[in-house]
Parts: sequence; structure tokens; C-alpha cells
Amino acid sequence: MLNVTREQFNSAQKIHPLPYDVVALVLQGGGALGAYQAGVYEGLHEAGIRPNWLAGISIGALNAAIIAGSPEDERVANSGRPSAPIQ
Repeated sequence: MLNVTREQFNSAQKIHPLPYDVVALVLQGGGALGAYQAGVYEGLHEAGIRPNWLAGISIGALNAAIIAGSPEDERVANSGRPSAPIQ
């Protein structure tokens, strides 16, 4: 049996740069998928991965705008809020 554990997020966690010039997060459309996209971004954030390109269509475009339009320290919290202000 596969045993998967989830580590707790530590705000002091280091950001691990990847060996790529561009790390893109592309979010697709589909209303129900929009709810999962916040979790995907949170998982990337916890792993120290910070996309420097965001793109999306339909609900994915709205989530990408919320992520990109939020200050970095508020992105995880705002990504799950459909009414998050875009700055």
C-alpha cells in the first residue's frame, strides 16, 4: 500500500529555484476545475516552486488573474477566494 504524507507548510521554507528560465502554470477552464486550481497552486508554493508565467482560460483565467494580481505573500490565501481583490 502506498503511504503518502503531507508535510506542514513552513513559512521559513526556502524557495528552490528550478533549472529552467520559465516556470509556467497554465490553468484550464471548467467551473468545477476552478476549485482544484487553488490547491494546485498551494502545492506548488509549499514545494518552493514559484511560477513566473501564468495563463488560463475561463475560470483558469480568473484564478490566474487572482494569483498574479496578489502580492506574493498573499497569493496562497487569495487563490482560494473567488472574491479576492485584484491589485
